[in-house]
Amino acid sequence: MCQACRAAGATAKIGPDIHAQVDKVLYELQTEHQHLVLFEQPYFGKMLMLDGATQISKKDEFIYQEMMSHVPLFAHGDAREEIVTDDVTGLVGSP
Repeated sequence: MCQACRAAGATAKIGPDIHAQVDKVLYELQTEHQHLVLFEQPYFGKMLMLDGATQISKKDEFIYQEMMSHVPLFAHGDAREEIVTDDVTGLVGSP
């Protein structure tokens, strides 16, 4: 999230030439490697940004979950059971 957007408290750049209203910044951290921002947005819900680039949102997490589960399942070809866990975002398999 750009500093000007955060200071204004109104919008965040979530894509090329796309700005979205920010309801609340939930967490922000600058590490030696990246700038992480977790915030709530009215349409997309919770959103995660790294270095100003949208990574995932609650609204589109199903796309991420599909790729995490279906690609390995189809690549295997004869899977009878599966368990999918993700200790990074905690999104895959969540209700």
